[in-house]
Amino acid sequence: MDKASQVLAQDVPPGVPNLYRARVDHDAVPRSTFNYRARGRGSIEAKVQSQQYLKHWEEDVLVRYLLQMSDLSHPIRIKFSPAIEFSVTR
Repeated sequence: MDKASQVLAQDVPPGVPNLYRARVDHDAVPRSTFNYRARGRGSIEAKVQSQQYLKHWEEDVLVRYLLQMSDLSHPIRIKFSPAIEFSVTR
């Protein structure tokens, strides 16, 4: 969770008015980011994770396979990697 989302989830500190500008100044969060999180836009990291094709363990398997093939003097061409990725996810 990024800092702007954490600030939104917390209660308003005592002595700080419940205004975006005051909370941004108090917690040192960029105003635009705070505004985006308040309106429901997710972070870039969350977007990247939702669009990721392979899980982490699948990536590890694929990398180990490609490195092993390279060590055996049979490197895999880049154009074949989508087919291999599809096979890993099946």
